[in-house]
Amino acid sequence: MWMQYRGPGKVTFGVSGPTLVVNGQASTSATFAVPGTYLLRATANDGQLSKFVDVTVTVKPGASTQGR
Repeated sequence: MWMQYRGPGKVTFGVSGPTLVVNGQASTSATFAVPGTYLLRATANDGQLSKFVDVTVTVKPGASTQGR
């Protein structure tokens, strides 16, 4: 599951809720409300173990605000 951990504006993810994992990878799209630096968190949980990974994304003014 992806979530916004920090950032100056709202992040909307293409998938809200659990994300399908294919070949050990999970992906989603994200739309950022305003430019700035965002910290996104991906969390995996199999019912017994839990793990998270943080990803930093910098959105520049004038750049497309939708990415994968």
